[in-house]
Amino acid sequence: MMRVFEDRLINDDDRNWFNDQIESSIKEHLELEWTADDFVNIIFGDFTNSAKEYEKIENRDELSSKFTDYLMIYNNSPGSKPMNLVFFKNAIDHLSRIIRVLR
Repeated sequence: MMRVFEDRLINDDDRNWFNDQIESSIKEHLELEWTADDFVNIIFGDFTNSAKEYEKIENRDELSSKFTDYLMIYNNSPGSKPMNLVFFKNAIDHLSRIIRVLR
């Protein structure tokens, strides 16, 4: 739901309205007491552990550091044109989704 609908919303008022709707649906249909903090900004991936196990990423700083390490490996590989990238929150979110789709 979040990737299909929320990604298309253009302002915080709309995103907050959407999150309220999801929160109330979870309470009504699943009988769980979740708040928006429980389901907003969740990232899953297999790029933070050596076993390549798909897991919830708890620490965004660790993820930024990991992406920076991967970028350094790419920039130092022969024949590659070095890139100077900054991994801010939205970039990390989008990159995580792209990686998930490509695997």
